[in-house]
Amino acid sequence: MAPLAGQYAPSPRDFVAEHVQRHEETGDVYAGPIEGRPTIILTTRGRGRGKLRKAPWSASNAVESARFAASKGGTPQRPP
Repeated sequence: MAPLAGQYAPSPRDFVAEHVQRHEETGDVYAGPIEGRPTIILTTRGRGRGKLRKAPWSASNAVESARFAASKGGTPQRPP
């Protein structure tokens, strides 16, 4: 699968934006641990504006494939 192309919109949450930046600066698949677990960077396209969003996710080497879903707890408002 080809990487997503488009304009990247950093997270408004400092922790997320800094974690993704550290990942991109090092070029490493793992950007550092979250609560002691390795992380991966998940890149998605925003539904409303179509911009790329990147977020660190805790990874487990016991899983060969994964599915991701996002929500804002079922509220009608869009995430920031």
